Amino acid sequence: MRRKLVTDERGVTLVLTLFAMTVLSLTTAAVLTATAVNHRSAYRSDEAAQAFALAQQGLAYAEGRLYSSPTTAEAVLVPGTTITPTDNTGTITYHGSLCDGNSTPPCSPKVWTLYGTGTVDNISRTISAQVTIPLVTSTVTSSTPVTTTDTTIWNYIYIDNPAGCTTLSGNVSINVPLYTRGGLCLSGNATYTGSDLEVGGQLSLTGNAKIGSSSQPISKLNVVGACSPSPCDGFHSPIYVNVPGVGHTLTPTETKPTVDLQGTYNAEMGQTQSGCPSNFFDNQNANHTYTLNDSNGTINLFPSGVPYDCKVGSNELKWDGASHLTANGTFYFDGNLSMSGNTQILYSGKATLYFTGTANLSGNGQICGIASCAGTWDPSTNAIVVVAGCQNSSGGSITSGCTSVSGNFKLQAGIYSNTDFTISGNGVDYGPVITTTASFSGNDNQMLPFHSLPPGAPANTTTTYVTTETTTTSDGAPSAPSNWNG
Repeated sequence: MRRKLVTDERGVTLVLTLFAMTVLSLTTAAVLTATAVNHRSAYRSDEAAQAFALAQQGLAYAEGRLYSSPTTAEAVLVPGTTITPTDNTGTITYHGSLCDGNSTPPCSPKVWTLYGTGTVDNISRTISAQVTIPLVTSTVTSSTPVTTTDTTIWNYIYIDNPAGCTTLSGNVSINVPLYTRGGLCLSGNATYTGSDLEVGGQLSLTGNAKIGSSSQPISKLNVVGACSPSPCDGFHSPIYVNVPGVGHTLTPTETKPTVDLQGTYNAEMGQTQSGCPSNFFDNQNANHTYTLNDSNGTINLFPSGVPYDCKVGSNELKWDGASHLTANGTFYFDGNLSMSGNTQILYSGKATLYFTGTANLSGNGQICGIASCAGTWDPSTNAIVVVAGCQNSSGGSITSGCTSVSGNFKLQAGIYSNTDFTISGNGVDYGPVITTTASFSGNDNQMLPFHSLPPGAPANTTTTYVTTETTTTSDGAPSAPSNWNG
């Protein structure tokens, strides 16, 4: 019986069946679990790939901002910007950081580090790249005009008449530099003892006329045309010049400066005036307007017992009513200057006085830049230039008697005449003279050159160009991205 039970196998089959079913269940569960895990891993991997793709888009946005507008990109890149894709899948964020000379450590040239971040279901990926802003050095060459005033002509009695022959006759003696673009004819007992004589035409001496002397030859003589008597070598009578002072080319080359009467008149009329005598510069016409037409007659600059303090813009002309004039600036009078008698004026300051018509000074009067017209006058401190436009009321030219100094009149001032100048008797002009024609029959025994001119004085100008190079360093165009990371 016992042996029968041991050999009975009917229960084994049940056990084996149960064991097989257990193994199969476990295997199935494992397969299902692995499949679920694989599905989840695949889904997460897809989200990461999407996030990376969005990060690439973000970096592209950052690069676009920088390359399209390098100068204003900082306002967008530094705070950063978030974008939602059009399919609403995740988000894109891009930003940048700039390393420049103010950074720690500094960068030169500048370097942008650009970032793009993509996020999908809390999965984020970030990539970056660097962009260098190169330094560009450029050199700009510029030419600046520099205008300088040439005062050389105010060192002479200058006569701008290339066709004529200026005459020195009688007992006239001139001991100041003289420059004539035309000829110079000396006759009678005329003498020239100045330091520099420039003659653009012929030089002729007749009678007892002479230039310099054997004991005191003049320093310089230039004669372009014929010279009589010959030989005109500077060491034969009647012409004596220091060796090697004789030449045949005018040195320096000078031309008479032009004056703009209308422009100067207009400039004055356009400025605010105060304290000036009535109709001082011009008088109104029937239409109550002002016109340049020499209509103001003789200008009384020095009314006895009537002081004034006339201001025209920043210019000032002040008279104390007795003997002293303060003059600074440029003034235009649509009339004439005429003085005779014994009026004696002492002035201070530097000014140019324009007159449309004539300027004639006679008698025993004086206009001095220092008391009693002493020889210590310094034109660099006190100097007046009188400009005579030599124009009449109809606009025509006054060719005779426009400017003159006669009698015993003494004038410490420069004279500019549009046409003629005459000095006669014992009249003395101690300043330079620029004129078209001249007549000398008096004594011009001293002249001080003007090395610095009063404002508004006619003068030639020279324009030169100064070339300068300016080197600047600036940011260039952003370079191609590099140093990718992510």
